[in-house]
Amino acid sequence: MNITKVTVCALKSEVVKRCHSAVFLLENEGGRVTMQSTVTAEEGVDPAALAEALLADAIRQLARLPEYRTGETPITVADGALEGALQGA
Repeated sequence: MNITKVTVCALKSEVVKRCHSAVFLLENEGGRVTMQSTVTAEEGVDPAALAEALLADAIRQLARLPEYRTGETPITVADGALEGALQGA
């Protein structure tokens, strides 16, 4: 799966628990996959770093799905796929 576009929806942060979550729409030439992602990060984390950490969690989950678990189908992220991902999140 070559992820060509990433959209982040419903970004939420719980300051006390340092927990950040979002819904990711991962698009490729064949369609779209929706993943719920959650990470723990320090308060005031850079938005780009937070987006990358959340995306890494979404890809980790995606890699556990049966069609990707064997490693026969690689998961890649196209250059520029994250551009504008946080707009409107």
